[in-house]
Amino acid sequence: MNQELMAMMENSFKELREHSIVKGIILDIKPQVVLVDIGYKSEGAIPVSEFEDEDIQVGDEVEVLLQRLEN
Repeated sequence: MNQELMAMMENSFKELREHSIVKGIILDIKPQVVLVDIGYKSEGAIPVSEFEDEDIQVGDEVEVLLQRLEN
């Protein structure tokens, strides 16, 4: 793997720390949860109630609190 790609991967994982604010893109809005792509191996699932004061749509960029990472 070339060094540039490895550096990009390392930087993306450094940015994802538990209890930090990260940017993500809304992928789907379900009755109970909003699925958000935060650039990790799986999507984030956020309760819809966290967005009740906002008008959100699929494709919107949002800032979210990353509570924990999956192993």
